[in-house]
Amino acid sequence: MSEKVTFEEIPLDLIDVGPWQARTRKIEENTDELAENIKCLGLINPITVYKKEDGRYELITGQRRLIAVEKLGWKTIPARVLKEKPTEVFAKAISFSENILRQPLSYADVKDTIVMLYHRCGASGRTISKTLGIPYRIVLDVIKYEELPDELKKMVDNGEIDVKTAKKAVDFCTTPDGNVDVSKAVTMARELKILVPSQVKTLEKLITERPDLPAEQLIEQAKAVQPTRRIYIELLMSEYEGLRKAAETKGLSEEEAAYNALITWLKNEGFL
Repeated sequence: MSEKVTFEEIPLDLIDVGPWQARTRKIEENTDELAENIKCLGLINPITVYKKEDGRYELITGQRRLIAVEKLGWKTIPARVLKEKPTEVFAKAISFSENILRQPLSYADVKDTIVMLYHRCGASGRTISKTLGIPYRIVLDVIKYEELPDELKKMVDNGEIDVKTAKKAVDFCTTPDGNVDVSKAVTMARELKILVPSQVKTLEKLITERPDLPAEQLIEQAKAVQPTRRIYIELLMSEYEGLRKAAETKGLSEEEAAYNALITWLKNEGFL
């Protein structure tokens, strides 16, 4: 068929969802995040409809976008309007192609977008997460990575350490005036990844008390901390989700978050 197309702003209350939508399950899944994205960036891709003889429009592609803008209270929506009624096969194929041909961005592309929004637009991590529909922990890791000295970035890129370890090493080796002792931070980072939580806590305390000591001496003293015992606990999924969210929000590992919660409770109850 010869396709005649115009681009128009059409009222939502004149749109009917056609029977040829490729996506028929979990249609409303993540539409809150999509609505937040559209609210921040606008509707980048118009929906596709065709105009029926009665003056109403039948939706061919863009059902989730339509749901999202309805949630935002929009009265009209940008649309690509077909002037001729498509065959059922053609309409189904368009809907399927739009959904199946979307390729996920590479991690490098995701990172570049996060960095641009963070530095050029001044957006917070939470805003970037909601706008792009990317988990906050990923956004946080990218932001932390960007703030690392080049030497520690290379260690992360080479797989020697993760971003959280690198950031902790930087925090430990930052002077009161905001300068980072990069050489000391590199040494710290290599050792931090093998320390248990109690040793990391001891190291943190030692650095606070004796920031003038060399990294090697601080680490040696931290490793000499009293013997530790590993325990395992089972959590209900709801309890685990609470722990996971706490760790994500605070930029900690789940083990660190659990350790901090336990030690805080023991101190509050007077056992430590």
